[in-house]
Amino acid sequence: MITNRKITIETLTKLGARKLAELLIAEAAGSRRLKQTLNLAVSTKDGPAALGAILRRRLVTLAKPRSMLSYDRGSELIAELDELRKTIFETIGSKDCKLAFELLWEFLDLHSSILESVDDSSGRVGSVFRMACEDLGPIAQRARIEPKALAATVFEKVISNRYGIYDGLVVSLASALGQKGRAALRGLLLQRRQQYMAEDKRAVTAAGRYDFTLGCLSLALRDIAECEGDADAFIDTYQASNLTNPLFASEIALQLLRSGRGREALGYLDRAAPSAENPHFGRIEWTDAKIAALDAVQRVEEAQTLRLAFFQDQLTT
Repeated sequence: MITNRKITIETLTKLGARKLAELLIAEAAGSRRLKQTLNLAVSTKDGPAALGAILRRRLVTLAKPRSMLSYDRGSELIAELDELRKTIFETIGSKDCKLAFELLWEFLDLHSSILESVDDSSGRVGSVFRMACEDLGPIAQRARIEPKALAATVFEKVISNRYGIYDGLVVSLASALGQKGRAALRGLLLQRRQQYMAEDKRAVTAAGRYDFTLGCLSLALRDIAECEGDADAFIDTYQASNLTNPLFASEIALQLLRSGRGREALGYLDRAAPSAENPHFGRIEWTDAKIAALDAVQRVEEAQTLRLAFFQDQLTT
């Protein structure tokens, strides 16, 4: 009688290397993904340059236009992308940081073509590319990328951030950029913002109008200001027409509170208090920031009253 035996590393090891190799080869004949995984695993023995060459050829293939993929085929592609990302970061990154840095950029350059051929309503594809952005930070630090050159590259990415993949790029690379690189990047962003605002007056004057270009520039400048702990530079990223928005006011207030400027934080919050006439999103964030600001300036009773009022209001909604 044949009994089911649990498959573990120990039970498989007992089969021996040759038997396992035979089983893998047989299975790989009907699985393209397994075949690629095995090919990458074998190539690691030849060093990072050889593995990098194989990865680069695969990235070129993945960049080619394709029709919309089915859900199952899309899931396979997402799994492969994540495997490629891990191989670049973990395997090549542990041996050749500069090569890994180059390959991660090439990997990230795929995002437009992939997102146009895979349904990403679940956010699975975007998540893989955003993780690659996070991987860039430690790799760039270890590779000692020249700060000004890195700033120029980051600038080009964040101003063409159509899919939001690069939203966290500045934060990820903040340490690698260092003060010198962050200053260079901020200079490029401010120059581009000045040029754009001179070209498109609506970006400055239209209250409530979201402008994609200005939004990309402002987000990057905001991230730099937060990394530097510069509350005034952070505030400068908002247009005057947006300062009545409770969500934006709460973000500004938190930066001011971190700088020990509680009274100024209250001023911004009071000018953006949510109401029937000011029905923006961000009421919860505004309330949290207002309570923190009141506590910071020792208006403890008012803070407690606001806490209780908000709690009671939440119970009835």
